[in-house]
Amino acid sequence: MENLLQKALKVATALKWDIKSAKPDSRMSLLNHSLNAMAIADRLIYAYEKFGILEFSEMEKRVILGALFIHDFSKADEDISEKMASGKLDDLPKRLKGRDDVKTALIKLGLNEVEINKAIDLAVLMEYPSPLDITEFLLCKSASRKLDRILKLADRFASIKSVEDAKNKSISQLAEPLEIAIHKVSAIRGISTQLLHRAIQRVAEKGGWIAVLSTLDGTIYLGKGVHIFVRLG
Repeated sequence: MENLLQKALKVATALKWDIKSAKPDSRMSLLNHSLNAMAIADRLIYAYEKFGILEFSEMEKRVILGALFIHDFSKADEDISEKMASGKLDDLPKRLKGRDDVKTALIKLGLNEVEINKAIDLAVLMEYPSPLDITEFLLCKSASRKLDRILKLADRFASIKSVEDAKNKSISQLAEPLEIAIHKVSAIRGISTQLLHRAIQRVAEKGGWIAVLSTLDGTIYLGKGVHIFVRLG
């Protein structure tokens, strides 16, 4: 799905998402968060397919990445900054429905009309962990469990600040039946740390783990029934 990710970068840059914030308490840009979530979902799909747990059609893959690209689309709206500061963003998912700019963005990613409608429905659903607004929730078509799980897990991974956050129970439950492992360094020392990360990743991958996300302090992996790994003190 590299081509879709490349298109997403161009669209997000044109929309100036690099200067829009993704989180009220973070410096993470909307561009960074959205593209990270898409890249992570691509790796999650690879992991679930590699271990023979789930299979995804090409259409499902495009819909998943499309939904993640637009799920925070409304955070670029001019009136959002004040609401983000106050933590009142309950109406964000609703803003995705019926917007021409959202559909245009997905068209530029290469999605067709059917895929666009599915991506928008999924993006709205993933923002409602429970049907607080039951009317809005029911307006969207039901999402399959596998798509919903990939979307939420990718979004959670893309929002973490340290690999330690991957130990959160709710994240582990989303990843099941795959297991989460991490490697983490105690100190970050520039390029030497990056070389260390790459070396550890190679060892982990030989042991059967799949790297899904790298941060400054380490890497998060997914696996199933694999136990060969390096643990740093």
